Amino acid sequence: MKKQNHFINYMKGIAILMVVLTHMSWSDRSNPVFPYLIQMAVPIFMLISGMNYALSNQRKGFHSVRSLYTLPQIWHRIRPMAEPLFFLYIIEIVTIEITNPAKLGSGKAERIWNIFYHYFLGGYTKYGSYYFPVMVEVILFYPLLYCLVAYLRGKGVILVAVLNLLYESMVTVTDMSGSLYRLLGFRYMLYLAFGTWMGLYGEEFMRNGIRWKQAVLLLAIPVGANYVYLNWYTDYSFFTFEYWLATSMMTAFYFFPIFFLGSHYLKDLELKNPPARLLEKIGQKTWFIMLSQMYWYQFIVDRIYDGVPMGLQLLINEVVAVSAGFLFCAAYNRILTPTMQNILVPFEQSFLLPMVRKVLNVLTRICPQIRIVTALRKRSNSVARHERG
Repeated sequence: MKKQNHFINYMKGIAILMVVLTHMSWSDRSNPVFPYLIQMAVPIFMLISGMNYALSNQRKGFHSVRSLYTLPQIWHRIRPMAEPLFFLYIIEIVTIEITNPAKLGSGKAERIWNIFYHYFLGGYTKYGSYYFPVMVEVILFYPLLYCLVAYLRGKGVILVAVLNLLYESMVTVTDMSGSLYRLLGFRYMLYLAFGTWMGLYGEEFMRNGIRWKQAVLLLAIPVGANYVYLNWYTDYSFFTFEYWLATSMMTAFYFFPIFFLGSHYLKDLELKNPPARLLEKIGQKTWFIMLSQMYWYQFIVDRIYDGVPMGLQLLINEVVAVSAGFLFCAAYNRILTPTMQNILVPFEQSFLLPMVRKVLNVLTRICPQIRIVTALRKRSNSVARHERG
């Protein structure tokens, strides 16, 4: 039985706490902890998502694009995010109806459309709501990215980096709006590719990797760190990157090697003290905490904070977000899911699943049957030899 990587669990917990922290109204973000750590929260989730998706695909024996683009496989990954959002969205709409009904629209048809449309945008909040549509897109294009990395290994990562750079260049050339860019997940392609490579080939690389390749991995850190410094502390402008510079693909060269090495050397580190156990539990409920902090910041924070010191605000925000996330998760698992299936299942069957099915049909028509059996077989044989040895 494979050992649990506690480092990954700790990082998920730290990442969601940093999400809560970064959404506060800080007047000064010049402290290096902001660009070099706090801004890395979403990249952490992308690295872990790429790694987990890759390991899941390998474990289930998916060997082609078509096998990856099946409705059960795609819906299995979307549903854990879509259903909790649905419950929170109901509360959000009721809150808006009470506090600012004009925000939903004037006429009945407009209100219905707005309510329907904004669900797929992650709701009406602005504190991380983009994460839902971004992850849905990631789930839909990830099989292609996975095949590239699984089949081509390091060369696949380089190819994804080129595609990511071309995408950023296209954004600049076409003058894409920041509001649209915010909702698109392609900016995280390189992070996902690094996570995929780490899941499939990371351990093999550390056992058998050529020294100069490992040295290149370390040398990437100052390159990415220098980009972070230029972006955060100077007026230097990078033509290729227009939006979300603090988490652009260039930051991956700084953060991925650190994350990868930490995951390798600290994977067996299990801290049994209460704070560490709590951090692991927080890492297991990140989506519920994310949704809770979205509602908290959008509808409550501005009504209660007046002259409260930032340190106390930080403590309150973290405690409320985590506590609400835990309660939300418990209610979802024990009460909401069993009692609300009669609402969600018809909605899923009549609209969501047919829509996803149509998208998958289009993707499987335009995607070639990319075979990755050889690469996965080599990986499986390597792991088997390591376990026997």
